[in-house]
Amino acid sequence: MLTFVALFLASTLTTAPASAQLVGVCYGMQGNNLPEPSAVVSLYRSHNIGRMRLYGPDQAALRALRNSGIQLIMDMPRTERETILFRVD
Repeated sequence: MLTFVALFLASTLTTAPASAQLVGVCYGMQGNNLPEPSAVVSLYRSHNIGRMRLYGPDQAALRALRNSGIQLIMDMPRTERETILFRVD
């Protein structure tokens, strides 16, 4: 049974589409002596990290991500989501 599971996992990993193999990393911003957002984006790119998660809208990070090719997932506080969802321009 263990051999079957190992073979199944090996075949699944080798036949997974390339897009499923992209790596994403959460960008934590709470701490001391953190690098500048542009340095973080450079680090992501140098390690072929193609996806980033932010836990809130940070203008410096968003500027650093512009034209970087890194995909972004961004969380927002509920109060801000409601403001954006019901905004009429």
